[in-house]
Amino acid sequence: ALPRTWPKTIDLASFDAVWLGSPVWLYSPASPIWSFVENNRFDGKHVVLFNTYNSHIGDEYISAFRDKVMSRGARSFEHRQLLRGRMTRQLSPEEMLEAIDREWFGINPDSPL
Repeated sequence: ALPRTWPKTIDLASFDAVWLGSPVWLYSPASPIWSFVENNRFDGKHVVLFNTYNSHIGDEYISAFRDKVMSRGARSFEHRQLLRGRMTRQLSPEEMLEAIDREWFGINPDSPL
């Protein structure tokens, strides 16, 4: 059974895109994010699942998550991920944010604004 989450539902009507962040538990998005998807509608939304992780994400879980989001009305889905590393060789928070800016959004933190 999925865990209870609070709030159970959120009115997403005013958003074009919904970003869902989740830790990776046993190669899968964590069970609370599955519960959130089960209890909410994503009609016409672009849904992005994002994860940082330390070893591996199971592609079969991402496919199942995509299928669940699409069955809840999403118009599109994408998955973004960043290998943060294990505890002794982990990116610092600053390095992680720079990598996200660079890899996901094409922002070079060294270039002038």
